[in-house]
Amino acid sequence: MFPNKDSSQIIPTDYDSYEMTVLDQMRIEQLKKQIKFNGYKFKFFISNNNHYYSSYDLVQKHNKEIRRSIRKFYKYDIKMIFFIERGENGSYHRHFLVEDLPDYRWKHQRGRIKNWLDPIDYFNCLSGEGLPDSSKIDLLNRVIRNLTFISNGKKALDIRPIHNLDKLLGYCTKQFEVHRPSYEVIDPASSDIDVGFYLHNKQICDQWHPRFCEDDRSYRSMNPPPRPI
Repeated sequence: MFPNKDSSQIIPTDYDSYEMTVLDQMRIEQLKKQIKFNGYKFKFFISNNNHYYSSYDLVQKHNKEIRRSIRKFYKYDIKMIFFIERGENGSYHRHFLVEDLPDYRWKHQRGRIKNWLDPIDYFNCLSGEGLPDSSKIDLLNRVIRNLTFISNGKKALDIRPIHNLDKLLGYCTKQFEVHRPSYEVIDPASSDIDVGFYLHNKQICDQWHPRFCEDDRSYRSMNPPPRPI
């Protein structure tokens, strides 16, 4: 695989530095509504940029493996949203939001979790005191880095607590309609989110417009006339 020389640019020092505009707020409104309606409580923001060239399809394929591995390890239906972003060199990388385990699941451990926890952290779980975010991040880091396609090196993987969801969503959706349509920037195959609104609508300045019109060539290609019997 070709080396990815754009790796130092994709992980933000802090997404709080992202300046939100009225258009950003409009763009993320549908995501916020779904997150609230479904009761999602996203806890961690994860960025991964591997040190080799990655196509969109490869990132999407690996998203499925990351999702499956996290759920298998924690033995819980953890909700996630994956965003696929294109770097300046044309290589793609991922950002994703992950929920935390409920408190009762930390107290009643299953499978490999108890074997991977520090003895003090394990005792704190059993006693109901819970884990600090730093320990949860270390555990997530081990789970994800256990996948063979994740590059070594500190810059390849960044995990941090979420403290400003609006700015985070604004940052993750900034490439809507830039290189790919919004419903592909959000990975529909691995995200616990319905991209139907973005599939049928496109943001143009401060308004939403139908993505396809019946006289549009793109619409006709996606909706061919019925074949004669």
